[in-house]
Amino acid sequence: MSPDDPTPAAEQDPPAATRILEAACELIAAEGIEEVRIARVAQRAGASTSLVHHYFSTREDLLEQALVHSFEQAGDERFGDGDGAGGGDAARGGSALDALAAAIRESLPYPGRQEREWVLWVELWIRAVREPG
Repeated sequence: MSPDDPTPAAEQDPPAATRILEAACELIAAEGIEEVRIARVAQRAGASTSLVHHYFSTREDLLEQALVHSFEQAGDERFGDGDGAGGGDAARGGSALDALAAAIRESLPYPGRQEREWVLWVELWIRAVREPG
């Protein structure tokens, strides 16, 4: 919250780097990793290419950080980020069967963000095999 903007910081737009990473993740999942270009990521994020290069020195750096971002987001959504908001059923006092059912649910690419994550990760894994090192 700032003096000029009474909206709490948590409700304001995400930081530029986060918007850029989200845009990169969306493009990778929608069009494939080979189609991702800095200019298209910038356009989708509502940023300039200069701003993208400010945060990510190369396309490879952007793609790597997009994968890290996706993994962190998935982990936070599924297991919490240390604030007690997430966690599996067993961690909340459920049975082992509840925990197994939750793990299976999380392993399926349901439509929406989870499906996007699956496509993103598969794209990046395939690229890692085709272009090792």
